[in-house]
This record gives sequence, structure tokens and C-alpha cells, in this order.
Amino acid sequence: MAHAALLIGSLAFSALSTASKNRALERKQEAANDSVRRRIKEFEREQGEDDLVAQEKKSDRAKIADRQMGMAIAASADSGVTINGLARTAGNIGGIFGLDKARIEDNRQKRQSQRRAAGISTIGDNLAQQQNTQDNIEANTMQFFADAFKTGVAAYSAMGPTDDSLVPGGDFDAGSSSSFSFTGDGPEGWWDA
Repeated sequence: MAHAALLIGSLAFSALSTASKNRALERKQEAANDSVRRRIKEFEREQGEDDLVAQEKKSDRAKIADRQMGMAIAASADSGVTINGLARTAGNIGGIFGLDKARIEDNRQKRQSQRRAAGISTIGDNLAQQQNTQDNIEANTMQFFADAFKTGVAAYSAMGPTDDSLVPGGDFDAGSSSSFSFTGDGPEGWWDA
């Protein structure tokens, strides 16, 4: 009976230890998941700010182009510049404005691509960590069952074949040469007694 109590206590302690290890792994993964969610939200917030800044830069550049165009028109009226000369000046102003606008947009898109790549990398790393956590939890659980089985086999072996409580009906002959084999088809000799 003492062996049974020790066995139950050992298995209970082992189960609690395994559950504790697994819960610690789960909490660590939950913290990593929360961190990933915060990083993705931060990427989105930064991109929103970047979009606003780019829009403001384009708007500011458009205002500058409008002012330059107005000054060119006013200067052409005072100096007698021809329509063709004014058209060339307007084309230059518009071309520079278009280049500036394209550069602003290109820079915004590059930063967006960098954030997107960082987000994808963050999510990929987290998925790998989730798989590793799950593998560790499964390994801990399998180790618990393997240890429990070994403990049960050791306890059974320690009880020996003379323990009548293990045999249905309790009529086991202590003098027989029966033994339990894990390599055979089952308990050898139990029904010969």
C-alpha cells in the first residue's frame, strides 16, 4: 500500500510539474503574441503618419508650384515674355513639381515596403516560435507519460509476483514460476496456476 501511495504521489508531482512547465511555455508564447500585435499596430500607426506627412509634402510642393507659376505669369506680363516662353517656364515648373511629387511618393512607398517586410518577418518569427512552443509542450507531455509508464513498471516490478491483489480472483500461487513479460504476448503463466 505504501508503494501505491508513493506511486500516486510521484505521478501527481510529475503531472503538476509538467503542467507548470507547459503553462509557463504558453504564457511566454502569449506574451510574444501580444508583442507581435503591438509591433504590427505600431507599424500601422507609423505608416498612417508617413501617409499624412507625404500628403502634406505633396500639398506644400503644389502650393510652391502654384506660386512659381503665378510669379512667372506676372513677370511675363511685365517683361513682355512671349506665350512660348511662358509655356516653357510653366512646363519646367510643372516638370519639377511632378518629379518632386513622384520622389515624395516613391519614398513613402519604400518606407511602407520596409514596414511591410518587417511586419511579415515579425509574424514569421512568431509563427516559428509558436510551433517551437507547441513542440515543447508536446515533448513535455510525452515525457510525462513515458516517465509515468516507467514508474508504473518499476512499481509493479517492485511488488513482485507474490502480490495476490494484482491477480483477478486473488488466487495466485506464490510458489509458481510465473512472471510478467513485456516482450511476450502477455502475462505468461498466470492461467497455469
